[in-house]
Amino acid sequence: MRETVSLVLASALKTDALPIYAKMFLLFLAAVNLVLGLLFYIGPSAMIPYWSWSVKDLAVRFLGAIFLAISLGCLSGVLAKS
Repeated sequence: MRETVSLVLASALKTDALPIYAKMFLLFLAAVNLVLGLLFYIGPSAMIPYWSWSVKDLAVRFLGAIFLAISLGCLSGVLAKS
C-alpha cells in the first residue's frame, strides 16, 4: 500500500501538465480536505461542538462529502496528463 502511494505521487510529480509548485499546493490542499472530509463524514458528532450554531449530523456529513469531493478534484488535477 505504501509503495503504491509513493509510486502514484512520484508519477504525478513527473507529469508536465502543471508546474511543480502548483502540484505541491494541490497535494497539500487534497491532504487537508481529505482529513477534514473523513473527520466530518465518519464522526459528525465529534465535530458538532465546534460549531457556534446548532447543526444536525446529516449536515456535517454533507459537508464532509463536499470536502472529500474537493480532495478528489485536487488529486485528479495533479494526475492530469495534459
